Amino acid sequence: NNALDELGKVKDISTDIELWQSKSKTYQDLRNQSDDKEALLKNKTTKHQEILNAFLDKQAGILAKNLVDGSPCPVCGSSHHPAPAKISETSSKDDVDTARIAMDRARKDYDAAVAAALTANAELAQLEQKLLKQSNCENIKELIAKLPHWHKSSEKKAKTKQDEANEIAKLLL
Repeated sequence: NNALDELGKVKDISTDIELWQSKSKTYQDLRNQSDDKEALLKNKTTKHQEILNAFLDKQAGILAKNLVDGSPCPVCGSSHHPAPAKISETSSKDDVDTARIAMDRARKDYDAAVAAALTANAELAQLEQKLLKQSNCENIKELIAKLPHWHKSSEKKAKTKQDEANEIAKLLL
């Protein structure tokens, strides 16, 4: 009976190893997605900053348009204006808002991807701890390496026990 229990334990561990491998792949995929989302977020953040800077430069040009030497600047108060900003037509408030919305969406997508990866990692770690405790191994690689031997050994023991039980049954008949 002990041999059958051992075989059942080895089969359970085998099933859990397959689950661990699947979860490990899922975690890796989610990490890759998270990295992709992070790159997109950085891109959208940079784009937003560029559009915002262009918009602010345009606003400075609009303010500078009305500067008169000797009159104070409405921004800094200086009465000397050696290099007033030029008006640029590069971006509007709508452009800034559109870029901000795209950046916010990218941030939400990134945050969701990170949360999914963290959840998958926690599940993976929990399953790994269960497997290591069941097997008395120090790490998953060791467990995976030993598993075929354990499986073969426990099957052999179970077969021997079954053969013994069959022999006893024959003798009793």
